[in-house]
Amino acid sequence: ESTRSGIALPAGEWIDYSSGERFEGPKVVDDYPAPLDVLPVFVKAGAIVPMWPLMDFVGQRPVDELTLDIFPTSAAGGSQFTLHEDDGLTRNYVSGQVATQTFTVIVSLAGSVSVEIGKSLGAYEGKPSRRSYILQVHAASPATTVRLAGAASPPPRGSC
Repeated sequence: ESTRSGIALPAGEWIDYSSGERFEGPKVVDDYPAPLDVLPVFVKAGAIVPMWPLMDFVGQRPVDELTLDIFPTSAAGGSQFTLHEDDGLTRNYVSGQVATQTFTVIVSLAGSVSVEIGKSLGAYEGKPSRRSYILQVHAASPATTVRLAGAASPPPRGSC
């Protein structure tokens, strides 16, 4: 099995993208397991990473589904990310043909994680009229309840 050494993590809480293992920086990680098929990628706790559907080229299909990889902090607090979108092909963003959307994650003192998906504001050619979201919450423990607009339901199996 291959290992990597000299992985420098700046100050703060870091999460291994593949395993979910958490580290507190600043520190240098040595002898970290890194087989050839797994690249060691560390994500800063609090990060909200948008992921488009798999495509071979921009515009191959509408971006009407967005996956959010969410990495909540282990302590109470919050984080926010603003997505900026345009048609991906032209320079029309310069003239204001752009949309923004803000995503907020809040971790309570009790450890519950709340995700707020803001409205998409603005317009550009080809902007989807509706969008579905997949939330992949990389929390230290699995979810027991999911609430959508205040209504509780059990989380989908294997998705939390």
